[in-house]
Amino acid sequence: MAFTDAIDSDRNNTLTVTNLKITVYPGPYEQTAYPGYSNIQQATASFDATYKKVITSHNGPQFQFVNVGRIGPSGPWRILSFGSGP
Repeated sequence: MAFTDAIDSDRNNTLTVTNLKITVYPGPYEQTAYPGYSNIQQATASFDATYKKVITSHNGPQFQFVNVGRIGPSGPWRILSFGSGP
């Protein structure tokens, strides 16, 4: 079963998402953190969310990020890591 298919997943329990802001900038760590990858970027998303039932996330402001990079200078983008914050 995929994480997003779980009964308590954000996908199944999100009522609204508002005030979405996405920012992309160079990753905030050494570029050697992911050997073999170049042009490492971090995309952050902040938004307000309302959930049907609160299990792991609270209603209100949310923050998510994903780190991406390329194998070589023009290879396809790959997700390297992701997470959330306060």
